[in-house]
Amino acid sequence: MTRRLNRRGTCWEVDHLVLAQRRGAFSAPESEVVEALVREAIQSTKGVASWIATSSVLDGPRLAFLRAQGFQQVRSDQLWQWQSQAPSPSLPSGLKEQPLTRQSAAMLWHLEQSCCPAHLRHVFDRRIEDLLDQSGGCGWMLVDGSRNEAVAAIRHQIHHPEVGVVAELSLQPGREDLYGPACEWLLHRLAKPGTALVLRADRDDEARHAWLESLGASLLGEQILMARTVWRRQEAQPARQAALRLEAMLEQWKPSPGSLPTPAGQR
Repeated sequence: MTRRLNRRGTCWEVDHLVLAQRRGAFSAPESEVVEALVREAIQSTKGVASWIATSSVLDGPRLAFLRAQGFQQVRSDQLWQWQSQAPSPSLPSGLKEQPLTRQSAAMLWHLEQSCCPAHLRHVFDRRIEDLLDQSGGCGWMLVDGSRNEAVAAIRHQIHHPEVGVVAELSLQPGREDLYGPACEWLLHRLAKPGTALVLRADRDDEARHAWLESLGASLLGEQILMARTVWRRQEAQPARQAALRLEAMLEQWKPSPGSLPTPAGQR
């Protein structure tokens, strides 16, 4: 199963690599069947610049298969599960709440771009409309009133049937001071009663780990984000092709160079 991750179709995800247990008359090894299916998906999907896939650090066969298909590790994350155990804290002074809407989505896009490493920004190729599509318009931001910019935000990413709602929590670089009532307020705004939230944390983000532990969140495990860039030979641009055809047509009307005089003494 594969899915498109942005409207432009430049980034796709390999979501599942599981075959049905009853495969009929298939006699080929399972690894060869999966390899053929993924290769066909990559080659037949037009306009794709990057493919991504995630895998548990414990899933050795999946990691080995993805590496064999040209995927490389680009990020290592921990997944934490949190469920409300206390009332929502008050919003700290100096911050304004802002729901994610079509009008406010640009602020969230700028915040997420500042949090995302340059190589991943290129892979994801997200635009403002992609954030609205991926979140279903479900998200909240905390805006610094003095600068009118989002400094922290949370949005819905996907709903996993086993672990609950997977949310994307973004924090402006250098604002670790917001780990506390401000970010906890965001969790309460997105969470639904009786439903757990799953949050991603970079494996090296000690500040986020300590904050999640203080909230009573439990570590579910670690996963690796893999990516593969698709290099395709670009066709010549139409304007360049037209210019070459026009140059060829005019060639016959170009003045021919004048004949040179014969040097003296030669016949």
